[in-house]
Amino acid sequence: MQIILMASTTRKVAEGTMIFFTRKIWISLFSGISTIIIIRALGVYHYGILTLALSIVGILAPFLDFDLGTIISVDMANELGKNNLSRVKRYIKDYAKLEIILGLVFCLVLVLFIGYINDKYGNEISSVVKITIILLFIQAIKNILATVFYGFSNFRYFTLIDVIESLVKFVLVLIIFFFSQFNLIKVSLIILISSIIPLFVTIPLFLKFIKPLRAVAISPEPLLKETIFKHGKFHIINQPIKTALESFRLWIIKFFVGVEGVAIFQVANKIFGYLNILFGSVEGVLMPILSQAISQNIQLAREMVKKSIKYLTYLGIIIMIGSFVLIGPLLNFFFENKYNDSLPVLYWLFVTFPMAGFNVIVRPLFYSFKGQKYLLNTYLIATLLIGYPLGVVLTYFYGVIGFAFPVGAYLTVFLRYYYIKKLDAEFYFKVRDFFRFDNYDKLLINKVLKKLKLIK
Repeated sequence: MQIILMASTTRKVAEGTMIFFTRKIWISLFSGISTIIIIRALGVYHYGILTLALSIVGILAPFLDFDLGTIISVDMANELGKNNLSRVKRYIKDYAKLEIILGLVFCLVLVLFIGYINDKYGNEISSVVKITIILLFIQAIKNILATVFYGFSNFRYFTLIDVIESLVKFVLVLIIFFFSQFNLIKVSLIILISSIIPLFVTIPLFLKFIKPLRAVAISPEPLLKETIFKHGKFHIINQPIKTALESFRLWIIKFFVGVEGVAIFQVANKIFGYLNILFGSVEGVLMPILSQAISQNIQLAREMVKKSIKYLTYLGIIIMIGSFVLIGPLLNFFFENKYNDSLPVLYWLFVTFPMAGFNVIVRPLFYSFKGQKYLLNTYLIATLLIGYPLGVVLTYFYGVIGFAFPVGAYLTVFLRYYYIKKLDAEFYFKVRDFFRFDNYDKLLINKVLKKLKLIK
């Protein structure tokens, strides 16, 4: 019975992962081609300027909701598992209010600082920021849509936003490529327009999606406030700062290395992101599903996590080896010799692939057990106290490879395992688990082989 239940849950995870992965493949394809064209057209210096300008919005965007959407979606999934629709409705209403208000406030703040940005960093950056101010408010709306779709485990609608955005961007880039010339302003407008268009498709879907909730009486409880002051307070300190610092490190690279160094690091980071999409797909699917699984059958959830870690570790090793072999020729093919300096950055990033499976699977567990304070502790120790300062020092001495050095990433693995044992003493993962195959493994392999035969 346990095997049957696990197989059913795994099927749900696999289907969701394939939806995520397939759409991310399309997103990566369209975005990758668009990015290659833009990078080649703008050149190293102007691509660095564009990256820096957009990073200003990137620094502010995490504070639109302090990444509460992730927590809200997981809590919504938990309430859906208990069929508490009135509480789900309260989450949606309060979160939407928060997003719209903060989106308007942040847009106003950025408008007030345009003069300062122009004086401090020059007209090129400020001109791009002027065009992209509206991206902040668009992001607030997208956060609302994504949080609801994600909380309901509707991965098709959730990924549709990014699919449409990447497709529109691809089309606009091709139009400029064939009929005009690229510059910073045109590229900024492409980014803006490609962010607006998906809303015309997804907002009607969102309204149709939540229509059944209109007849449900809304819960009077201040759920958003409770979420923030219980387990959410740890997350709103951790995740937004983490995301903002990822953008801020570009300015540190600019300070020590220059604008060209920013472009070199960003190209490496984007390539690494494309190679990492499968792991992100699994995590994206597990976040709501695991929360429901724990509320229904915690032993099933534990076994599902252990198997997922094993398979994703195998996959990470394969991707790492393949990346080391192929990345040099591919980089030369797409960018000729302009971005060969990105190779050392990529090599350091690649060695994190074998542990990606563990990090991807364990992180949703902290949300499911409402243990965000341990994620915060991990981030404070591994990143803020060790990883980030070390990255600054290494950037000063060795250039753009500084923030790719994986000390913080490896330390994160050990700390997360230590803390997850505090949340669930029954959870364990030992080295021999990587090499042990039980009835569930056999069942899973048989299912895969049957699918392969069917394809053939």
